[in-house]
Amino acid sequence: MRRSTVSFVLGMFAVTTVGAAPFLFDRQDHREHLHKELASTSALAAANAERLPEGRLSDVACRGGKAGPFACDGVDLLSFVPLDEFRAEGSTAEASDIWGWTDAGSGDEYVIITKTDGTSFFRITDPTQPVYLGDLPNDSPDHLHWHDVKIYEDHAYIVSESPAHLVQIFDLTRLRGVTEARTWDADALYPLNISAHNIAINEETGFAYVVGGNDGVVGPDQCLSGLHMIDLSEPKSPAFAGCYADSGGPGLAGRIVGGPVEDNSPAAYVHDTQCVNYKGPHKEYQGREICLNSSEDELTIVDVHDKSATRTISVLEYPDVAYAHQGWLTEDHRYFLLGDELDEMNYGMNTRTLVFDVSNLEEPTLHFEHLHDTRAIDHNMYTHEKLLYQSNYTAGLRVLDTSFLADKRLPELASFDVFPGDDDAPVAEFAGTWSNYPYFASGTVAVSSIGEGLFLLKVQDGVFKRIGETKEKPGRAGGGKVALGPPTELDAFFAIGCVTEGEDPRCVSTSYALSEEVGDNSVGNLLALTPANEALYRFDGDEPTQPFPADGTLPSTVKIRTDQPVTGEIAIHTWQRDRVGAGLTTVYVEVFGTRDGRRVLLGNATSTQPVLPTGAPTVFPFEFEIDPELEGVAVSNLVAGVAVRGVNAFAGFIDGVGRSTITVPTYR
Repeated sequence: MRRSTVSFVLGMFAVTTVGAAPFLFDRQDHREHLHKELASTSALAAANAERLPEGRLSDVACRGGKAGPFACDGVDLLSFVPLDEFRAEGSTAEASDIWGWTDAGSGDEYVIITKTDGTSFFRITDPTQPVYLGDLPNDSPDHLHWHDVKIYEDHAYIVSESPAHLVQIFDLTRLRGVTEARTWDADALYPLNISAHNIAINEETGFAYVVGGNDGVVGPDQCLSGLHMIDLSEPKSPAFAGCYADSGGPGLAGRIVGGPVEDNSPAAYVHDTQCVNYKGPHKEYQGREICLNSSEDELTIVDVHDKSATRTISVLEYPDVAYAHQGWLTEDHRYFLLGDELDEMNYGMNTRTLVFDVSNLEEPTLHFEHLHDTRAIDHNMYTHEKLLYQSNYTAGLRVLDTSFLADKRLPELASFDVFPGDDDAPVAEFAGTWSNYPYFASGTVAVSSIGEGLFLLKVQDGVFKRIGETKEKPGRAGGGKVALGPPTELDAFFAIGCVTEGEDPRCVSTSYALSEEVGDNSVGNLLALTPANEALYRFDGDEPTQPFPADGTLPSTVKIRTDQPVTGEIAIHTWQRDRVGAGLTTVYVEVFGTRDGRRVLLGNATSTQPVLPTGAPTVFPFEFEIDPELEGVAVSNLVAGVAVRGVNAFAGFIDGVGRSTITVPTYR
């Protein structure tokens, strides 16, 4: 078993912020869902409700960035069903997970959406007129929000953290021909897991994996909240198949039968998992059943081919971990994309997707981090036909292109914001979309939203035409592909100042804007340098924030040159830390422009340089290749940006003047 740790710091700077953010949740808070309980009663959720339609919406195209009250880009609204339509009058039940089923006999498509008080069924063969077919109740005496559902051989398997919920089994063929809503009973119950957070199913092998279990009677430890493996070869009579409990998070261990539950018992807590018959490049494991566990503070890769002798292949930790929540493999099993559910809230960064290279299962690496333009917290994500469908709470459904992962890029192609309540001031909060299901043959994408209800969406045809790096050149013989055009030089010089006291250096960019809260304390170390390496300003430790200079900026060492008028925005979205003199720092940059009101990629580049001490600025030269079809695309700003631990750094070309900026937040 291999365990890897990846250390990261901002390639341009690192500012350590000490002090309390408004809410800093730990892993036990997460397991107890304190963060979501606070969010569900927030003023923001109430404000959002005021912007929602009172009834259904049907067949609303995305035009001018809107589909009804919902912001959108390249995604049409087929229908919206308010939560009140499928919960009891006066109920405060909230929606959670969602999955889909296609009846092989009729071709009809169905949605299964879970909520606090049970599970709801919809026939969506006509996605503009979904038919509500009723509920399978949650029979637990204590209804909890957290449910999950997966499908195997026409049967739904439903888990919940509600105590004594068990695993409900429902034969979906019973929905055939039903036209009116009714209350349903489960066909069977799997009793050996009393409550759990999540369930995954490998449809190729017919095994289910219940994870995050807190109670149960399998052996003395109920798999320590790790992988509880179930054989589904008899769909209504599943059988216990084994445990994996070798590595995981420090969650609450299972009950010793007849004994107490100790909050700090040893555990191998798995929050979510994906289990597949591996077909990636690592030949030793091809054809074996492999699980990739999102385990609170680590990614764990496990060989579960032999259920009686499971084996940890590798464990990978990553920087700025807050809560390793859920992830999904690319379809070639080369990359695993992971969302950390608490990093945006705890560290103040933009929405972050971690991309792991798992081509060597024994030595996986963090390939890069993608920082979105949004501040929303990420939740569940799935890959399908080169696209990544992310449910990112208040930012809604985001659709990204995985074609460029080898180049460390994950561009967004389309989006649909299910939560209009924060459109005026986007926030990182636990509200909005929980999950999505993008696998219907019809192209319908089903999305659950916690306080809003069910959304049925359709990605526009034009979005699919933009997948991939090369374009068909019209009129060219044989329809050949066109590579990127001749290079355009774009050299960006970033002076790096490093404070070397202590174990690690702390490096910052060359200019900054401090908090507007003059007099409050900002914690960190800033050093601004002139092009001649002369210190302009130094700010050390926990000191009162200073007022802005009169013009709001300081001189910058950022210089951007281009041999043709290329303008757009640069996004630096990942970085690597090394100590001064100990290695190299790599900065990855993308250049975007705007054409016909849409964001388009102009080029990308990577620059790697040695880390240098204070007084010796590190220069990152970039050379971009610009698609010739996009030459002349123009917008007003050329901006570079990254975010880490609540600190945003920007460097760019604004109105012909090179500038760079760091913003350091203060906390009360």
